Amino acid sequence: MKKLLIMLFLACLGYTHTMAQSIHSVELNDGKHLNNTKFSDNWYFGVNGGGLFAWGNAATKADFLDRFGATGGLQLGKKVSTAGEVRLQALYGYNKGYYIPLKKSYGFNEISLSLDWLPNFTNIFYGYKEDRRCTFSGVLGIGGSDIWGRPYTNRSEYPLLTHKYFLFAKVGLRLDYALKNDKYHLNAELTNSFYPSTFDGAAHLNTPKRTAMAGHANLMVGFTYHFKNSDGSRNFTYSKGLDQSKYDNINDEINRLKAQIEEKKKHPNIQINKVNVETKTIYTTVAFPAKNNDIEFSQKPTMYNIAKNANVHDNDVVYISRKKTTGNVELFNSRAEAVKKELIDNWNVAESKIVIEDNADNIEKDNSNSKNISYVFIND
Repeated sequence: MKKLLIMLFLACLGYTHTMAQSIHSVELNDGKHLNNTKFSDNWYFGVNGGGLFAWGNAATKADFLDRFGATGGLQLGKKVSTAGEVRLQALYGYNKGYYIPLKKSYGFNEISLSLDWLPNFTNIFYGYKEDRRCTFSGVLGIGGSDIWGRPYTNRSEYPLLTHKYFLFAKVGLRLDYALKNDKYHLNAELTNSFYPSTFDGAAHLNTPKRTAMAGHANLMVGFTYHFKNSDGSRNFTYSKGLDQSKYDNINDEINRLKAQIEEKKKHPNIQINKVNVETKTIYTTVAFPAKNNDIEFSQKPTMYNIAKNANVHDNDVVYISRKKTTGNVELFNSRAEAVKKELIDNWNVAESKIVIEDNADNIEKDNSNSKNISYVFIND
């Protein structure tokens, strides 16, 4: 039975992972691409509580209302993809059983810890949207619990439940609603936990026929706090095009350098050595969002164009600089190094061809027509 439960859990986990890959493929076909996330992104912590309803074994002989107990606990989870999340859930429950010799219900304690996989049915079947507030998910989990307690203290005729440990499986559904800015979420979940028939201690003694399994259904409500991601969001985000109007100062610097080069070409003292080599000078901008120094998917075409221009001749050169010299030097250097690393690692540009210069005015203007020159300006 234990092996079967584990196999079913892993099968569902693998199926949902496949569905997640399918969703991302559709997003790419629609021209959308999710930004890269780190392990520290998309975590949440929450509390929940509610009631439980015992079933199986002698509990079926108890009055309906005597089969209800209370439960509550904590949860820590991470969204691993738009199609689902993993969660650790720790719960305390006050369970109910039925002792046939005295024909009375009794209570006992339970502490459980489970590892749950929550496939997001809304995103799987309708696609992921950043501004979606309400989602519907399944709950598939396996875990262990500790059962103990003496019902009706000092009544020796009731069975003593010493500490016993059980494995259990959990299935259910969860409804989640995100409040403003995705910081807090309200949620409600209905789950059922399946245990061996010995789950309720000695309660099955003298029962004419013991059920194959026992357990309890849980109905809980709660809320979760979602931690801020490295990019400032609290969920998965799509890569967005940059607003170039924010970088007018960089464009102005490009135009100034163009005019300066054209003016020097007209100067009579400039010696132009004509060689039978096709050369090209390009000016480009690599713009980063605020407080970010990672090369994102939307910047890959720019990297390609720079590398294409720098890999024609052995003496091609790439200048990485900026216009402002009073900004954040550390941020500029980290972004410049990110561009350099990207060109070297992913586009086969030789390190010797790349020059980082904090001040664009210090770049010696090169009018040679024997090599390609790339002027790369980044914001700080």
